[in-house]
Amino acid sequence: MTRKLTIERKKAFQGCAIDYYARIDTKAVARLGNGEVVTVEIPVEEVTLDVLAKAMKSEPVTIPAGSCDLYAEVRHKVGLWSTSLEVILR
Repeated sequence: MTRKLTIERKKAFQGCAIDYYARIDTKAVARLGNGEVVTVEIPVEEVTLDVLAKAMKSEPVTIPAGSCDLYAEVRHKVGLWSTSLEVILR
């Protein structure tokens, strides 16, 4: 049994030329270009989502077990000394 996870990368100038790669439990499941939305099937068990891009990586986000479909947004965070990726689960 599976459920759907929709992952959105909002269109932005910062990092626009870099592809992001979404992973579920360290397995690559999607490539996200600037402004793209992808939907992937994930198991109903608890899984971990993280996103990679060149030298950046998001903190892992735990998706709890359940049967409802989910939405995640990926953001490029720019700090004073570094940049990183952020995943927000809704």
